[in-house]
Amino acid sequence: MWSTAATAAQHATPAEPASAPRTPAPDGRRSGPRQLYARDRRLAPDAPLVYLPPGGAPLLRDDCHQGWLVCPVPDCPDPRLITRGGSRRDHFAHRRLDASAGHAPERWYHLCGKALVGAWLRDRYPRARVQVDHEAVANGQVPDVLAAFPDGRRFAFEIQYAPLTIDAWQRRHQGYAAQAITDVWLFGHLPPHLRAADPSHFALSPLLEAVELAGGRVRWIDPDARTIRTPRHALGPRRVQTLAGQHLLVPAPALPLDECWIDGTSFCTPADREQDALWPAHLRELQTAVEQRAARRAQDEAHQRALARVAARRQPALEAAWAAYRQAKFGDPRHIPPIVAHVEPSDHSIATYLPVHWHARLFEALIQGRRGQTFTYQRAVAPFVQEAPTERRAIYRALTAYLLRLRQAGYLAFEATPSGYITSPITVLADTRHPPPGSAP
Repeated sequence: MWSTAATAAQHATPAEPASAPRTPAPDGRRSGPRQLYARDRRLAPDAPLVYLPPGGAPLLRDDCHQGWLVCPVPDCPDPRLITRGGSRRDHFAHRRLDASAGHAPERWYHLCGKALVGAWLRDRYPRARVQVDHEAVANGQVPDVLAAFPDGRRFAFEIQYAPLTIDAWQRRHQGYAAQAITDVWLFGHLPPHLRAADPSHFALSPLLEAVELAGGRVRWIDPDARTIRTPRHALGPRRVQTLAGQHLLVPAPALPLDECWIDGTSFCTPADREQDALWPAHLRELQTAVEQRAARRAQDEAHQRALARVAARRQPALEAAWAAYRQAKFGDPRHIPPIVAHVEPSDHSIATYLPVHWHARLFEALIQGRRGQTFTYQRAVAPFVQEAPTERRAIYRALTAYLLRLRQAGYLAFEATPSGYITSPITVLADTRHPPPGSAP
């Protein structure tokens, strides 16, 4: 029928606002993270990096010109630096504009964060032995910063800017625990670890929830501002979640790293005192929320498996019905027009028919041999809804998507809203005997 003075400068200044911008290149493009740290070649390779404070560019300019202060990135193609100030926050800059092209924010802040924490530990706890990205523990793990105290306590500080799976974090956390090492995780102050959900909240990701459920405290580090941020949890009716069940937190103030300390086997910040009384209740609520999400996910997966089993049982009958239709309706049952045979994922939502079967039925009933005629959306869906009333919503979604594809291909003309709601009668422009220009019949 039918036919896709460096050391002094770095210790003399307070923390700066965390929102300071990156340094723009002269042509207006972002040239990477703003560089506030340099390595002093006159000091040992593991010496603290030199921090450029606000207003400090004139103090360190000569050291840069003499080649003492250089970029700390190990494989920097041209580590020579200059200092810049003026209308923008003082910072270091490479002499060659393209020298910092490989200093991605994730790598740069990871390097600066390690150096900052190492310097803080050496300054605050001079009797501790501090190794930055250098010493492996017995199981082979190499902490970003390892601090060993005279009384035998050991702390592994991890500065985590790169994405990290929950399983990978658990393996590293358990590895440190097996060595009697306290691991302190300082997550990056950029996405994916610190992400604003709206102007008044930021999101606690599944990874950070896992850290808290394991008994850890979530912290974020900002090497530029030299601050640590600790989440401010809200409990009970003040707790906010997204529609997907993601826990949202009220932004907490960032506090200088210099105000933090180690107490026993804990890394502490001034913000901890505010949360200590709420901590047990918070963990109970967090555990309940995680369990509820897991239960919903398991329920959804069980429902999908049940649907798959039903579909598998129906498949032979659906194929037999389609084979009978082809024999009765097509002059050559082996030939199916491309506009009918092409199937998208949305077409599978109707369980009563194979997608190609209901394509063919709709095309034959309303389009084939009817150029210039019109029909309504309700007329298109009515036969399918009558035969499968329990699938009404799936039928609406699938047929709407197919009609939109037919319009895009040039077979139909109608008006629709941006969301796909069809608002006018549907006019037939072409069929398989008279296909749109440039399309296969």
